[in-house]
Amino acid sequence: MGKCAKAGARAATTAASDGIEGLLRSIGAAGKSARISLFAVSAVFLPLDIYTMVTSAMEIDSHRRGNRDNEPEAVKKLLGLADELEKEIDQMLRVVHEYNINCLYL
Repeated sequence: MGKCAKAGARAATTAASDGIEGLLRSIGAAGKSARISLFAVSAVFLPLDIYTMVTSAMEIDSHRRGNRDNEPEAVKKLLGLADELEKEIDQMLRVVHEYNINCLYL
C-alpha cells in the first residue's frame, strides 16, 4: 500500500470517527431533552393520577360497605348483568337437572 493510500485511509478513519462522535454527542443531547420532557409530562399528570387513585379507593370502599349510591354507573350495570346471568344459569341448570331425571327414569 502506498503512502497516499495510507494517508487517505487515515483521513477516512478520522472523518468516520469524528462523525460517529458527533452523532453520539447529538444522541446524548436528545436523550437529555427527552428525559427533561418526560419528567415535565409526568409532573403535569401526577395530580390526575392521585385524583384517580383516591376516587377509585373511595368507590371500592363504598362498595365494600354496601353503599350502592356512590357506585359509578358502569359498576351498577355490570352488577345488574351479573345478577341476570346468575338467574339464567340457575334456570338452565334446573332444566338440565329435570331433563336428566326424566331421561334416567324413563
